[in-house]
Amino acid sequence: MGSKTRKKVFGWLMVACAAIMMLSCGGGGNDEIEKSVFLQVTVDDEGTYVESEMIKTVTTTTVSATVCINSYFSDIETSVAHADVTRYELHFVRTDSGGTAQLPDKSGPLNINLGYRSAVAPDCGSFEIPVLSTDEKIYSELAHEFDINPTMVAEFDVYVKVFGKNHAGDKLKAEGAFNLQCGAYKPYDELIPSIAYFSYNRDMRVGDNWNASWTAFGYATGGYLSDPFGRTVPLYGFDFPVGTYSVNTGFLADQVEGNVSVTYGTPLLIVGNVFGSTQSQGTDNPGAVTLYPQNPITDDEVSIETFVSDRYSIIAGDSVNLSWVVYGAPTELRMSPSVFSGVPVSFEGKDLAFDSINIIPEQSVTPLLYASKSSNLTEDSQALDAPISVSGGGITPQDPEIQFFNVSHTSIPRFEQVALFWKVTGDYEKVEIFPINGTSKDVTGRESFFTPPLNRLGSNVFNLIVTGINGSPIISRSVNVTVTEEVVNEAPEIVVTEMAPGSTMPNGATGAFTFTVDDPENQDSSWTVRRIAGGLAYYGPVRGEIPGGHGEATVNFTDGDGNEQGYVTFEITAYDDINYGMGANTQSSKELVTFNTSDAAAVDAPTIEDVTFTAGNASGGGDSTTGTGGGSSGNDLLPGQDGVISFRIIDPAEHRMYWKVEIVAGDRDGTLDGDVNWTDGSTGYGGGYVAVHYQDDPDSTDDAVVFKITATQVGADNPLSVIHILKVDYMSDGEDVLDFVHLQLYEADPANPGNVVTDSLLPFYLNYDGTVTNAPGSFLRNDGTLISNDIHLVTDIRHGTGDPGRVANVIYERDFITPISFNSNYGEFLFDNYYDGPGSINPIVLPVQDESSVSRWYNVFNVGSFQNPNTGFYNLPIVTGEVRDYQIRVRAFDLDNAEESVVLLLQIENGNPQP
Repeated sequence: MGSKTRKKVFGWLMVACAAIMMLSCGGGGNDEIEKSVFLQVTVDDEGTYVESEMIKTVTTTTVSATVCINSYFSDIETSVAHADVTRYELHFVRTDSGGTAQLPDKSGPLNINLGYRSAVAPDCGSFEIPVLSTDEKIYSELAHEFDINPTMVAEFDVYVKVFGKNHAGDKLKAEGAFNLQCGAYKPYDELIPSIAYFSYNRDMRVGDNWNASWTAFGYATGGYLSDPFGRTVPLYGFDFPVGTYSVNTGFLADQVEGNVSVTYGTPLLIVGNVFGSTQSQGTDNPGAVTLYPQNPITDDEVSIETFVSDRYSIIAGDSVNLSWVVYGAPTELRMSPSVFSGVPVSFEGKDLAFDSINIIPEQSVTPLLYASKSSNLTEDSQALDAPISVSGGGITPQDPEIQFFNVSHTSIPRFEQVALFWKVTGDYEKVEIFPINGTSKDVTGRESFFTPPLNRLGSNVFNLIVTGINGSPIISRSVNVTVTEEVVNEAPEIVVTEMAPGSTMPNGATGAFTFTVDDPENQDSSWTVRRIAGGLAYYGPVRGEIPGGHGEATVNFTDGDGNEQGYVTFEITAYDDINYGMGANTQSSKELVTFNTSDAAAVDAPTIEDVTFTAGNASGGGDSTTGTGGGSSGNDLLPGQDGVISFRIIDPAEHRMYWKVEIVAGDRDGTLDGDVNWTDGSTGYGGGYVAVHYQDDPDSTDDAVVFKITATQVGADNPLSVIHILKVDYMSDGEDVLDFVHLQLYEADPANPGNVVTDSLLPFYLNYDGTVTNAPGSFLRNDGTLISNDIHLVTDIRHGTGDPGRVANVIYERDFITPISFNSNYGEFLFDNYYDGPGSINPIVLPVQDESSVSRWYNVFNVGSFQNPNTGFYNLPIVTGEVRDYQIRVRAFDLDNAEESVVLLLQIENGNPQP
């Protein structure tokens, strides 16, 4: 919105001053009443319109005002002619039709002393009035209106009053007014997002993926990407600030025939918001894109013969000259790192086959040279023949300090291994662990070490020894591990064997994961699954049994539409009993499965490995195991305890790696390296070891904390990222818990309404025979016969105290009718009775709750439950083979208002019964 001249709101405001109001007063001891004074207030603005910027700056908007004392007389008694102005008031009246938010009245003190001299030269004083504060620009209802519509204009008539008294005791008052205009004012340049980085493939074979990635600064709400092949892809808010796009070029195979390459256009990225847009055709080697046939006629392959430096040991601030010899007529050279001392490496004007370049390294480094040739798509890389060592240039080294030295387990059975973790700060020459196989192990540059199997019974002491610069000082710290012969009941092992359609899938798609459970003692086992992080997903089954302790299970799920988090993580828990962990001496293990829902798989991406959480006193639970698809569970944690998250990043492409650790679920009030919710950093080339200190919140009410670890390449043409989810459980504090031990669909028994189960057990899958939306059909059994009765969703619930009578209420939320805005989508389960075991078809009914028994609840639905009461239409599939997914969330509460919930996926298919 630009500044503009507008018609005055008040006809009596004809000059730059806002208004003049007069209030005559008596003269105190002077009986000549007509010899009085009055106040005048003016707003010292250009005209009577004050502009308040709402977007580009949120500093408080103020106006300058002047108050004067005046009279129509020249001979005024001294006590009447002198006045003190003590306060002001503002009153706001909204005059535009673009919103409803109001501004509150304001008032404040003044301390202005005035003395009347003559009408020609009245005595005046100036003051600043805060009109719109920073808090009002950020948090008020008016600020919320601008969040929704940044281009709006809000106008207010503002009435100003000033109050005072003369020295004769007479009250004085003056009134004025001005118009306040709130909006975003031109120029809009700083409100338009900018493109900091836009990179893409320039040369590739037909059938390869064309990849693009970008980073935009500023508030970007959308845009477009025009790829080189004539396609325009819409972009949305979740594509920024960092976004990627990939398309397979196989559909262009008929255009790239024989040995002839085809050159297409130059890609264009457009990023914008309501204030405007910006565009770029590339920030990193932009230009047209060329497709080559799969097997082009090859000439000499590009190869790097030599890559050397003129010096290999320098003082900080000195430069070195790097030279190369490259055979095969290269068409492009790149170097990693690509920036030294803030200066990008540029090969412009250089002979790509034989030349040199100067760089100024900030720290010790081994540069890597890349050479490529577009005509035959060959590439070679070579590291400098020796590292460049950069010394501090006279800087006094800082003595090293061991921040912590810890161990994953303080007590283990014989022939098991432990992980040692540490963090050292300051300057040092060497870090060692002693003893490892009877000698010292050099671990300089690392922050963790996995020991060999320990076989010496009793106490095993490990020492971390750090040697400072020039051999001094030498500091150390120790940990102790006790090795025992104790035979323990081992927990079942979980192995994820399949992820469909893969670890990466499109947003909103349907997938599945299969896993095996193997118990070392061959005990009957059970398992549960729940979503712990990422976007919403509908899934099932959520639990099952593994007879004999060895078996396989599959869980199907549908990623929620609009999942903008880019991933979904499930937790599998296996128990070595059939009571889902409610039995005595039960051992359990956990495994995480993470699906990337960003639509594009990262090829040759970096990996995050050896992810472990070590509690501060190492008194936690089971081992940390890496999960298929990026997930792990760490040692248990006590509320308020600290610990260390350790992991290793490996990048086959040898880039520097940016990493970030953040809390994404569970208790979010802890700190990571002192920062709330997240911390970040970077590694050297090719990755490295990382350790992050976590301090837990002692007041947590959650049962776990879930961390997301992200690693992203730095300096790559198309940076690849990888994520890993780490879940750390809290140790049990003895609180009551609720546990769903059985969930299933059954046909109702109309002759015995209280007996909610019959022999007709149904999965979370139904068939439907309806063919139109405005008339009901019927649900079918798996054999194709009609289901004439209602269907019951039945759940059996255990309570952690062993008393199922403490289960107080069970409710449901479902999406049978869309949109979810009708009462029939919500309701309560009905209590049935107490039973001696979960899920039995012909159970023993107990008259009262008994220890270890279950509390059974159910709710009823039928075809009519899917009918929209407003339109009469049925939200059910009517085309043969069509499958629709429905979500049912079941929530249970106990007498102490503890809550546990589970989300079920109900699939209904038209026709095609599946026995």
